[in-house]
Amino acid sequence: MLASQKGFASATMALIGFTVIVAGWFFWNNKLSDIDKAARDLAAEMQNSPIKDQTKNIVSPTSSADSLDPGKNDKIPVVLTNNRDKIKPHIPAGWETIKETEGDLNSDGLLDMVVVAEDRRSSQNKCMAENCTRILLVLFGNKSGGFDLSLRSERAVLLADEGGIFGDPFEGLSIKNGVLFVDFYGGSAWRWSKEYKFQYQKGGWYMIGKAIHDYHNACPYQIFKSEDYNYLTGVMEKTTGDGWDKEQEFECDPSLRVESGRKESINMGQKELLNLRDFDPRKN
Repeated sequence: MLASQKGFASATMALIGFTVIVAGWFFWNNKLSDIDKAARDLAAEMQNSPIKDQTKNIVSPTSSADSLDPGKNDKIPVVLTNNRDKIKPHIPAGWETIKETEGDLNSDGLLDMVVVAEDRRSSQNKCMAENCTRILLVLFGNKSGGFDLSLRSERAVLLADEGGIFGDPFEGLSIKNGVLFVDFYGGSAWRWSKEYKFQYQKGGWYMIGKAIHDYHNACPYQIFKSEDYNYLTGVMEKTTGDGWDKEQEFECDPSLRVESGRKESINMGQKELLNLRDFDPRKN
């Protein structure tokens, strides 16, 4: 009888152990599914974020009075040719190229390049991955097939640790119609993007436009503000979301997928253009 009871107790404990294991498996499987879903939702949210999708007006380099049509001026990614080896003489030893683009920037019919390089000499400057010094190089193509340095700036590009929770804020470079675009994006619940536009004129590089967009991730189509500056015309196009000034008590419409707000055109007057050599995205 005692042996029978012991056997029954053992079987019961085994059954309980098996039940716990199965229950644990289902629990963690559901947890992992939830985590995976959350990750996929976050990725989808980032992909569909209005800050990523929003098309900025592009300032025409040929006429300050041109009508700015975002649909016609979408920037086209440039597929680089075999110029990487040709720009190596301009990259300091121990530095690594992290972004590059090419196009005709001075209307001479030759291909020019813009490069952002990062100092990776960790043993010399104690540089860590998140705060390595960066330089922006503008290189003009020459008739011999090489490149000549037009400009070097050590302040024009934000560092990898200056973007908030999203990490590296440097989005990239692009060239359209002879205009150089430099883009940044960052933040957390409050997010921001900055797009700067530079043009080569009168032997120097000058900022001719800037587009800034701020929004709250919980209500991006209503709690936002966009400012698009055209320094050639002196006009700033501003859009303010319906909930921008009252985000604390504003009742957001989560189904809204089109920006809702008031638009205004502000004449700031034409001023002296900022030279790229003096440009700093932390201040400008």
